[in-house]
Amino acid sequence: MKWVIFGLFIVFEFVGHPAMATGFAAAIHWARRVELSTPVSGVIKTVTVVPGALVKKGQVMLTLEPTPFKAALQRARAEEVRAAVARDEAKRDDDQAKQLYANTVLSTVELQNADNKYKRAQAGWSIADADVAQAEYRLTYSVIRAPFEGWVLQRNAEPGQTVSSRLAPPPLLIFVAAGRYVARVRVPGPQLDRVSVGQQVKVKIGGVGYSGTVESIGLEPVPAAADKESAYAVDVVFNVSKPLLRAGQRAEVDLP
Repeated sequence: MKWVIFGLFIVFEFVGHPAMATGFAAAIHWARRVELSTPVSGVIKTVTVVPGALVKKGQVMLTLEPTPFKAALQRARAEEVRAAVARDEAKRDDDQAKQLYANTVLSTVELQNADNKYKRAQAGWSIADADVAQAEYRLTYSVIRAPFEGWVLQRNAEPGQTVSSRLAPPPLLIFVAAGRYVARVRVPGPQLDRVSVGQQVKVKIGGVGYSGTVESIGLEPVPAAADKESAYAVDVVFNVSKPLLRAGQRAEVDLP
């Protein structure tokens, strides 16, 4: 506020100040949490990680006994070679039949038989090629690798354990991304108009501030007591390389 004197009159002029940020209590959550399993059945051979382990992207965490998968791939490749030979022979016979038919040496029925034989051989090779692709897929997914750098949150697998893809077993490993977190706050409805996705905000943990970005704003109110004002979940993502944070830790988010 400032004032100016004109004669005997005093005029007061109010000068507005920018709105101050409001601190909201928040809880820390993992920004990326995945449940890892395998789409193939087999017997677990190795589990190389334990809960709390920091794992690099691509690092092997679990393997199934590879023998049946390697044998299936070898057999599929052999069948593909056999099918390719049969296809090529049928193609030569079909080409020869067409030439003989053009010279009126071969009947229409014989020409059709040669063409059908080639088509069957071509189909047989296509099936064999698909079997190779499937065997390669099964061998690849008999190994679980870290999809990104992160922490092992939970391990539900032991060597010798049988895994059946048909029984929909619980996840073998639960994995979370390292260094990326979500601070989730409850914001009253009237204040949501001042919050937008992509907005830069400040996250405070233990007196230390981190730059965060509003990632999502809930469309439905979060459960609350009947006498409480409706509030909506606002997720703020932020990165912290060190120290390690844990889900459930308390934080504060400054929102406008």
